[in-house]
Amino acid sequence: MRIELENLRGKEDEARKMKEIVLDYVKRVEHLRANRDHWQREAERISALVAQVPHWSLFLARCCFDASKTWRKLTGLRPARDVADVRAN
Repeated sequence: MRIELENLRGKEDEARKMKEIVLDYVKRVEHLRANRDHWQREAERISALVAQVPHWSLFLARCCFDASKTWRKLTGLRPARDVADVRAN
């Protein structure tokens, strides 16, 4: 009888530990879902903002960016933040 009681207590402790592990896992999954939902809403918000911008302005902005990037490569110029870092030294 005493051996069975010790055996049952051991199983009870093991079950309690497993329950804690499962509850911690569930909390982590809920947290991940909340983060996923947050970033999903943020992506939808940004997508809606981008949809409001005329397509020609996005095209123009991309062309300007590409031209600026090409000009810097051809002339050997660095972005402004690198120049500021050089001046600081």
